[in-house]
Amino acid sequence: MLRQYWILAKPGIVAGNLMTAIAGYLFASHLSFDVTNFILSMLGFAFVIASSSVVNNLYDRDVDKAMERTRTRPTASGAISMKSGSVYALVLAVLGFGLLAVFANLTTVILGALGFVIYAAVYTPLKRKTYHATFIGGFAGAMPLMGGYTAFTGRIDVVTLVLGMMMLMWQLPHFYALALMHKKDYAKAKIPTVSIVLGKRMTIYFMLFYTLMFVLFNSLLYRYIYFPRIYIVSSTCLCVLWAWFSAQGLRLKPVNNWAQSSFLMSLVILVFMSVFIGIY
Repeated sequence: MLRQYWILAKPGIVAGNLMTAIAGYLFASHLSFDVTNFILSMLGFAFVIASSSVVNNLYDRDVDKAMERTRTRPTASGAISMKSGSVYALVLAVLGFGLLAVFANLTTVILGALGFVIYAAVYTPLKRKTYHATFIGGFAGAMPLMGGYTAFTGRIDVVTLVLGMMMLMWQLPHFYALALMHKKDYAKAKIPTVSIVLGKRMTIYFMLFYTLMFVLFNSLLYRYIYFPRIYIVSSTCLCVLWAWFSAQGLRLKPVNNWAQSSFLMSLVILVFMSVFIGIY
């Protein structure tokens, strides 16, 4: 049963978002920080992200039943009831926001709450109605990197906004690749993803556009924060490669393998970005 609760919290999503929160904190602190505050602040982020994921699973249990890749989720299979899942989400949220309030600051609590509300209360129900929900949900995914930065600085400044926009621009091609990979599943569950509403070609055009926008905001790290040129050059080369690879999808008919490769490439770029930002 404990394993079911672990799965319900979407540990993969928690790990990915926590990685960016850690990067933001380490970047803001220049690797000089109180270890206890750092660990407990990051634990707070992990609990908040997990709580929003549980809420998402609870709300989507009917949709998850209809999709091949999600039908075994604890809420979809009935392994965890609505009541038990709700209590679990509440406990995680109280622990998470409590830790952020005590060991981070009010600014970070507000960003965490904003991310929680956007993901759990706005994106989750809205994705059943419009493909624009992906763009809105992207703001929630930008909060961990921003929040990691503010957890140390306690303020929102130009750096915070640049980091947030970078994450927003990264997420869209990342999730559009998923929309192409699982198009049949989404269609079966009647989720109007961009790949269903506008088709493969427009989805790839969107991926190209947001990849190039990611390059733009990434370059602002050099313009406003004076990141070393080696990061800007290497990350730009990676992103141009990502954009070039995305363009190759336009000439392919079966795109599943290509979309999966594009999805994996986006993860490589995220890890590279997080590591470099963290150690800068």
